[in-house]
Amino acid sequence: MNWINRHRWTLAWIAVLGLAWAIRLHNAFAYNPYWGYDGGAHLSYIETIAHSGRLPAPSENYLAWHEPLFYIISAGIFNWARILGLQDPWIAVQIFQAILGTIFVGLAGLLASEAYRRPGLATATAATIAVLPPAIFVSSYATNELLAHVLILGALILTLRTARAGRFKPRDGVWIGLLAGLDAPNRARRPLQTKGWRMDRTPRGV
Repeated sequence: MNWINRHRWTLAWIAVLGLAWAIRLHNAFAYNPYWGYDGGAHLSYIETIAHSGRLPAPSENYLAWHEPLFYIISAGIFNWARILGLQDPWIAVQIFQAILGTIFVGLAGLLASEAYRRPGLATATAATIAVLPPAIFVSSYATNELLAHVLILGALILTLRTARAGRFKPRDGVWIGLLAGLDAPNRARRPLQTKGWRMDRTPRGV
């Protein structure tokens, strides 16, 4: 009993992350990736990179202005799944999204811990995010939003830690800037693509 009491918050975290992972892994196999919001367009973005080795043009995909990092990683996973002979390569992409979703739950709890220094509140925050329908939804489909959320949470956590330490190190700035800016390069192209954005309004496969 004493051991359980000493490690109660660790056990609680394991339970919460285990629940989050179980839900998201189930959805990776149970949900059709085309069901997601703009699902066909997201998958088309990934397929263009996987098959052609390039980003889609605005005339091919109305999501072409989206930051490319998620799609590049997903295309790599998609191609490796094909090489390994996986019958449905999209399952591998969905599992990657489930992993991101579980990391997001953990980072949300860690952010609460950094902000309030109360383990009970941090665990409750993570537990809420683990079962919150919008959080489950965004982790069940191949969309770019979740990776951006994970990077932003990471940047916020590092910022809080740096502020609490009372001293700023250049290394901290590099990591914060890297996490916050990884999805920025392609967003800078959006104003240049506004005219072509409406050339393909229908998600493929939907």
